[in-house]
Amino acid sequence: MKKQLKIVIAVTVVGAGAWWLAYAAGNPDYQAKILNAPSSANRGQQISLTICTTNAATLEKALNYSTTRLYINTSSNITGSVELTNYTVLALLAKAYTNWPTSVTIPTNRPTGHNYLLAVCDTQNTVTESNENNNTNVWNITIN
Repeated sequence: MKKQLKIVIAVTVVGAGAWWLAYAAGNPDYQAKILNAPSSANRGQQISLTICTTNAATLEKALNYSTTRLYINTSSNITGSVELTNYTVLALLAKAYTNWPTSVTIPTNRPTGHNYLLAVCDTQNTVTESNENNNTNVWNITIN
């Protein structure tokens, strides 16, 4: 996959014959975070939580929408996980974020014991990011 590099150049005239030049380079950096989720739940129970998607870049605005998804799994990776919900995130300015309060139901067939909730942003890779490896946040949850 090719990486896009944006370069922004600003030239400001300071006085007669003097000028100031500044530039910034980079791409957005989306990150997901789970907030306010419970540490335990029963099978079939509805739980409430908030998912936060942030553009952690200091200068770059994303140009595209993206999708943030919430999964549950017995391991801390996506492989074999079950999607619980998802939402569309509009393009975020640098340092901007969106919080999405939601409720999901723990599937009745979940294995009991230690499970993980995984919030993953930009799941369809619609945003070219400076770091594509920090889009997942993991929350420990015990299923009874």
